[in-house]
Amino acid sequence: YLAMKWPLPSSDVNWTEPTVTDLSWNLDSACAVADSDVYCWGENGYGQLGNGDTQRRYRPVKISAPSGLSFTEVDLGQDHTCALADNGSLWCWGSGSFNQLGIGPGLNAYIPNQVDFGAYNVSVSSIDLGPYNTCAIGTDTDTSNEQVWCWGYNSNRQTRLGTTSNIDLGNSLYNSPIYEANKFFKNR
Repeated sequence: YLAMKWPLPSSDVNWTEPTVTDLSWNLDSACAVADSDVYCWGENGYGQLGNGDTQRRYRPVKISAPSGLSFTEVDLGQDHTCALADNGSLWCWGSGSFNQLGIGPGLNAYIPNQVDFGAYNVSVSSIDLGPYNTCAIGTDTDTSNEQVWCWGYNSNRQTRLGTTSNIDLGNSLYNSPIYEANKFFKNR
């Protein structure tokens, strides 16, 4: 684990140094998970720092997440960010111009929004972001099947085969995993 001395306390505050457990950066923005909270800093032209505005930050700022969430992982695309909570929920914010946030077609978000997997009850265990797309590995809690989901920019079929359209999770044509491992056939 990394030990960072931020945000710097004023002299009259009792302050405990946070434990950083994950760190990610892309271009001019960076985020870290520290004591189960996400802090971001740098360029913020699309709200990718998740604090409700588009002002650049030179020091880490805690994202505006709903209370009660404990984050375990964070990743950045070019202009969007996603973080995984310990309850298996996935939260994304920033530019959604290619549907990479998983919250609706072309929507931007300046604060974290929970990814909507539609009719599937997905508990996410791992995430990875490309410049304009997002992928998640998770388990369908209704079937116990492991699944891979990807959405966002798709001009070269890098997110889903069979189309070059950008993938919107809210579109019923694409609201399904790109891979699913049946619990009965795993480890055979």
